[in-house]
Formats: sequence, C-alpha cells, structure tokens
Amino acid sequence: MKNVRVELYEDGVLVDVVEQENVNVGEILNLIYDNEHSSKSLRVYSSNTLVYSE
Repeated sequence: MKNVRVELYEDGVLVDVVEQENVNVGEILNLIYDNEHSSKSLRVYSSNTLVYSE
C-alpha cells in the first residue's frame, strides 16, 4: 500500500499516528499505547482512503 496512515484511538482520543510512504504485505508498524485504557480503535488509510477500521 502507498501513503499509509495508521491512527490509534484510546477511549475515543487520538493517541498515536504512524505515517509511511510504502507498506509491504506482512510489514509491522509499531504503535504506542497504554494498557490502562479500556477502549481502543484503529483506522488505516491508504492515499487518504479508509481501508480498515476496528
């Protein structure tokens, strides 16, 4: 995927963003988060298009 942006939310608050020009299949991107928060969600964009949301 090209122009990838990964956003991590904890309890509805954006806590970390990883941006990378190219991401290959199986490549790992590291995000920083706090295990104390109960609700986490993840959004992945490729070229400004949402491709994954959890």
